[in-house]
Amino acid sequence: MTSRVLPAHYKSTNVRNKEHGTCRCPQFFTQMGRVAPGLTGRLVQKAFFAPTKPRVDARGRQYLANGRPFQFQVHGKTIHGWQWGRGPGILFVHGWNSRGIHFGHFFRNLLDNGYRIVTYDAPAHGKSQGRQTNFFEIVDAVKAFFNQAAAPDINGIVAHSLGAGAVINHLAECETDIEAVLLAPAMQPGKLLREAFGRHGIPRPVSEKLIADLERQYGYSLQRQSPHLLVRRVTSRVLIIHDRDDRTTPYADVRHVSEQSNQMVLHSTSGLGHKRLLYNPEIVELVQAYIMERCLAGDDSRQVV
Repeated sequence: MTSRVLPAHYKSTNVRNKEHGTCRCPQFFTQMGRVAPGLTGRLVQKAFFAPTKPRVDARGRQYLANGRPFQFQVHGKTIHGWQWGRGPGILFVHGWNSRGIHFGHFFRNLLDNGYRIVTYDAPAHGKSQGRQTNFFEIVDAVKAFFNQAAAPDINGIVAHSLGAGAVINHLAECETDIEAVLLAPAMQPGKLLREAFGRHGIPRPVSEKLIADLERQYGYSLQRQSPHLLVRRVTSRVLIIHDRDDRTTPYADVRHVSEQSNQMVLHSTSGLGHKRLLYNPEIVELVQAYIMERCLAGDDSRQVV
């Protein structure tokens, strides 16, 4: 598959940035797991499934103050969202430790060109309820958004990281045909989770019980509902933008998927890592141009082509 989706003047950005996690005291979980596996499991759940509350800059606060708020429910939690503008709706779905307003760099030009911007904070993120969440619940939040009676008409989706993986699952399982732009999608959340458990020294019996409990609670399987498998069922045209130096969601996973699907078009960058895709001017311009080409504004009844 080509790494280009638009004309050649949309060149890949090549800057330097390194993103990496640190593993503090893995021996603690290892030793705790041997003597108190139940307590260790509860500590791990709090440590791994409780997202942090990121800051919102002045521009983001201004957007939130001027947005039209809406709410919906998922698993008993109230999810808070906002929309701006009128016209064809573009839904933005954020990733872990983030918020919908963190896509703010994409908004202005789309609003000026007749689009409606829609976003929400995932469970346990931002203004939405909950202290802990997980990939399954984030998937269900996407589904709940589209299932709500008052859901605004959506003509395109832009999503990042774990949110992008959740969008893949929604498009595949609900047979929804909507144009999508996926930034650094998490194609194998189960693999990433198990690797993180391993780096932190969490005993395998503890981690596997945690996963099994989540699968039983939500009725999903990390293997069967993995985005890298479900993406084969997506009928929408999907633009994937991923950085070769991403240390959070592996570029190799996306490259393999894009080579197996005619629906996936991969645009590769270098040096941006995982999160700078959301702020890089060239990526913002590329996404805006793609949306404006594929999801024409000016007719609220128009279907995505």
